[in-house]
Amino acid sequence: MPQKIYNLLFLLILLSCGDSSRESDAEETADSYFCPTPFLFNPGSKLCESDTEALGPFPGAMTSKCIELGGGESCQTARWTLSIARTARGNSGCPPGTTLHNNLCKEGPHAYGPFTPMHVSACRARGGGLTCDSMRWDFDFALQTRPPDAFTFPFGGPALASYTEPPRSFGSCRDNCTRRHAAADLYATTGTLVHAVGDGEIIDFYEFYLGTYALVIDHGDFIVRYGEVTQNLAPGIRVGVRVQRGQGIAYVGRLIGLDQDMLHFERFAGWAQGPLTVYDDSPYQRRQDLVDPTADLIAWKYPR
Repeated sequence: MPQKIYNLLFLLILLSCGDSSRESDAEETADSYFCPTPFLFNPGSKLCESDTEALGPFPGAMTSKCIELGGGESCQTARWTLSIARTARGNSGCPPGTTLHNNLCKEGPHAYGPFTPMHVSACRARGGGLTCDSMRWDFDFALQTRPPDAFTFPFGGPALASYTEPPRSFGSCRDNCTRRHAAADLYATTGTLVHAVGDGEIIDFYEFYLGTYALVIDHGDFIVRYGEVTQNLAPGIRVGVRVQRGQGIAYVGRLIGLDQDMLHFERFAGWAQGPLTVYDDSPYQRRQDLVDPTADLIAWKYPR
């Protein structure tokens, strides 16, 4: 199918989504979602089906229903008989037990399909391999398969140095490699305006490092700690306020004792609980849902 048609289908999906369901049956077609051969998407059941089976893996609530229906050991596999899969799936927008996050059906650290052709194409471009033909992806990886314009770069232009190379890159050695860098450092001059990378709610603000502060925003699908900013935030910015993608939120701060100032950009998947900094969690000394933000930073365009 031509790319323009894929783009149109993806746009229709986004416009029709509410907070808890995807497209209605009337708007879905066999081409709305990708299914690997020999499976085809069935708009009625919202499953990838062959003549006799439906393709998984399936979320926990569906697996429990499968066992209740007498599916036995097959409930732990990725292929179920059509009758059991259709009954367990029901007619909700997302599979039972999952909730919708930015057009991805999420349960814990996973996203469940079928996925749109646009998602699958981006999955393959990012080296997802056989995962791209599956009905279950790592949720944070799935977030990276969305269109780049879903979010925006945190500066109005490029950083002053590459954040993909040490010592600025995520995972760079610290303290003789006894620990790893938990962020991407975006070099900039003091006072550079920092933009919210997406819609979200400010959930914390506190003193951070070498005289700078950290602003934490829950963007719904993930959490960002915007570190090493000034104590004075952008007008109207405070804990509890909702912000929009591209909105100015803070300013790059002055690091006491260092020759270079920067935005210390940390991203968390959002599925873990507790403080973002965990000093005894080697090697990053961060909460377990810390993720590498580099691929998204490369893809995101500058705010306009």
